[in-house]
Amino acid sequence: MRSCCCVACSCCGEPYSFLTAIKTSTMSGMSFSALSSVSSHLASKAQAGSNSIDHLLSTRSHDTIKTELDKLGLLSVSLRQLEYHAGQVPGELATDPCLSSLSAELSTELAVALPLCEYTLAVVIKQLSRLDENTPRHKIDVSTVSRFDAFTKSSITLYIILRGLLNTGDLVAVEAKESEARQALQDVQTAAGHASRNCDILSGADSSRTTRSDANGGPAKGPQAREHPPLTCSELPQYSDRMPAVISPGTNVPEISSQSASTSQNKDSASATGFFDSLTSSFKAMTAAIRFKPEPFVVPLCEAATRGSIPQIQGLLGEGVNVDGHNEAGLTALICAIQARQLEAARYLLQAGADPKIRSSGRKGKPPLYHASVAQYEPAVDLLLTNGASMAGSDDWFLDLLTGAASADWIALLLTRGASVHAKDSSGRVAIALALQHRKKKEDGDEVVATLLAHGADPNARDLYGTPLVHLCLQQDRDNLMTLLLERGANVNGTDMYGSPLVVEVLKRGNVALVKALITRGADVNSTDIYGNRLIINTITSTSLSTTDKAALVEILTQRGVQGGVADNWGVTALDYAVANTASKTGPLTDVELRVVDLLTSHGADPNQRLTKQPGYPTLLTYALDRQDWKLFRVALSRGAQPNITDNRGRTPLLIALQYGEPEVVALLIEKGADKNQAGQVTPVEMARASRDPQLMQLLGVPPVEGARVYHTLSREVRHRQGRGLNTSPRTTVEMDLPPQYEERST
Repeated sequence: MRSCCCVACSCCGEPYSFLTAIKTSTMSGMSFSALSSVSSHLASKAQAGSNSIDHLLSTRSHDTIKTELDKLGLLSVSLRQLEYHAGQVPGELATDPCLSSLSAELSTELAVALPLCEYTLAVVIKQLSRLDENTPRHKIDVSTVSRFDAFTKSSITLYIILRGLLNTGDLVAVEAKESEARQALQDVQTAAGHASRNCDILSGADSSRTTRSDANGGPAKGPQAREHPPLTCSELPQYSDRMPAVISPGTNVPEISSQSASTSQNKDSASATGFFDSLTSSFKAMTAAIRFKPEPFVVPLCEAATRGSIPQIQGLLGEGVNVDGHNEAGLTALICAIQARQLEAARYLLQAGADPKIRSSGRKGKPPLYHASVAQYEPAVDLLLTNGASMAGSDDWFLDLLTGAASADWIALLLTRGASVHAKDSSGRVAIALALQHRKKKEDGDEVVATLLAHGADPNARDLYGTPLVHLCLQQDRDNLMTLLLERGANVNGTDMYGSPLVVEVLKRGNVALVKALITRGADVNSTDIYGNRLIINTITSTSLSTTDKAALVEILTQRGVQGGVADNWGVTALDYAVANTASKTGPLTDVELRVVDLLTSHGADPNQRLTKQPGYPTLLTYALDRQDWKLFRVALSRGAQPNITDNRGRTPLLIALQYGEPEVVALLIEKGADKNQAGQVTPVEMARASRDPQLMQLLGVPPVEGARVYHTLSREVRHRQGRGLNTSPRTTVEMDLPPQYEERST
């Protein structure tokens, strides 16, 4: 049966055969037209993938927690870069259509790697198309997105080197770059393998992987695989050199019952299955001469071991049957006895010389200890260990049990019997990371990880992509397990593969209690996110925290030495953000919001800074006066705000206080050193004189004057420049009552 390897081009929809492309292109290396074509396809696919992500992000702008979306955003940036570099190659080849600068060996390697890139990128795009605005955030598998991003970045590196080769005439430089190119090709193939295996972008989805037909956008073709129960030794036929390859027409075959056998769908399936069964039988007939055949009488020996018939075992061994021979299922008699839980038969076979280290046949053959562990048959494990079996070299099958359904107690038993808690798979992933990420039995996953930790597993282990275990727990919402890891010594300041600290990631999720716990455990209170923003700024700008929680965290941070005057990469300070992120856009701050401002200004924030996120760039004093926020006004003065600093509109706090007609505020400003004669569009003394308010005039030392107080032009200037944009409450502006001779004439 042919496997489907067709990929549809994202631009034209034409089918593209991945295997055919490799076979064709590798016959004579990478031709000019082939390199140009595959580069164009890659650029188009990268553009389609980036556009898909950008559209998704535009529909999810309302999400308050953006960790998964941030990862998708980084993938979009990488795809844009790949689009650019791959898209440049056709044009560069058009100006110099010659690949003579590439060696034949490298050209051949490119002919394999670039179609693989195109296929893998099609898989990525297919997975991205499964996301929409309704996809739950926690369902997006961040590790899969990271694998996609790693593959894209390796492809970018390859194309950068390739473009350098195509534009280099120096032979010495070409040889050096070809060495880099070969390394890049290896990296691409490795990353492509990781990206195309276990690439389901939706965690917990029904399908655990994307098939090659997924890359084509259609359903997988061919009959669905049918699951059968494992074949036991007792069900195997007696070995015969003359066994028929196909079933004769007169043979009666028992039917398999099914609840849905009457449906037309199952009839079609049965018909298709029968067709492929006939093909299988024909194939077996053709390969009968080369297929493995058990040694004589090994099958009866395995059947006797399964039944626990020691007399029959004794008789067969007395006839010279190989005690370590494999039956047609690849199992030894010892393994069959263990699977059937026939302990005495297993003991007799060991006494008769059976090797407890002989594995079942096949590429993934397992030793008797593995089969005893799968059956969770402790007496058999002890029997094997006391008769020469060993847990040394058990990493491969121990990890299979760890990620399968073996209980935590059974894992603990194997660890006490010698299994390595530091076991690694072929990719270098350690046992505890595999248990955390890939255990099939999810309900006791925390217990299994705790068991590994209790036996010495490294709490600072990382997954294949460099993400610490505590970050993996956070991504999976396993707070209790994260706490256990921290108690066991996990680095509280560890960063994920993007460099983001744990406390920052926890803060993004709005988990205040966990943030406090991390700080108590020693998390760096000056941590920055991947954009360089400090923890205190992330706290103030968080949309997932209440104002009360923000104030509580700011207090904790400042008590631990965080400076209130810190700014982000754009120069916006924490104080600026605190004032901008208030509930009311025009009225006074709440007491909790005022508490944040007070904490910042008492721990280093400049009370005289310009508030760049407010219109007119006011100072804290002028901002408070404009809002008639007298509590904020007093806090600013108490923290050192200067009363003579003007805002960008040239206004001083004293002028604004005079305009609002607040004698107490005016008196307080004068007490703090406000200049009564400070020059500007109008001086405070002139403003007091124009107000005709005896109390204000007295505060500024203006003697009462009969008749006109000020020319009408001054009144007009005051009204025009100082009254614009202010609140119009009953005491907003001071009335300037001028004599008739100074009233403005009509024109």
